[in-house]
Amino acid sequence: METGTETATFVNCFEVPAEGEDDFLATWREVNRYMRGQPGYIAHRLHRTVQPGSRFGFVNIAEWTSATSFRAARDAGFRAGVAPPVWADFPSMGTLCILVDEGNGRSGRGAYLAGAVPLHSPRSRWHVCATAPSVLLRPFGAGSPSGFVGSKGGGVG
Repeated sequence: METGTETATFVNCFEVPAEGEDDFLATWREVNRYMRGQPGYIAHRLHRTVQPGSRFGFVNIAEWTSATSFRAARDAGFRAGVAPPVWADFPSMGTLCILVDEGNGRSGRGAYLAGAVPLHSPRSRWHVCATAPSVLLRPFGAGSPSGFVGSKGGGVG
């Protein structure tokens, strides 16, 4: 049951054709810049699939201080950023989650959201998309000089 005070995680899976990755990333980064400045934003991680033929090319996992702050951030400014026609080329499926179980490396389980879907493990850099469990992902841009992924300062959604 959501009380509106738990830390909330928004998981958003994007269908992105290989030839559209550059356009997707440019558009995503614009919206991401806006969301980073919203009250309640904590962090994000944008992932790119490593599984050929995967339905979802990118998955964003954004953390918010609460479901209430996440909902408030989806204001007129956000809606204006996601309105451009280019987003029509990148259908997405998203869900807002609260943590229901969390393990560690000793228990052999990662962090679990939305019905025990592992999102990370202390022993692995691989992730599973919460809305498409067969999709294996790795952090996009991890270790890049810009610190774009995993840094406190981004997150569409």
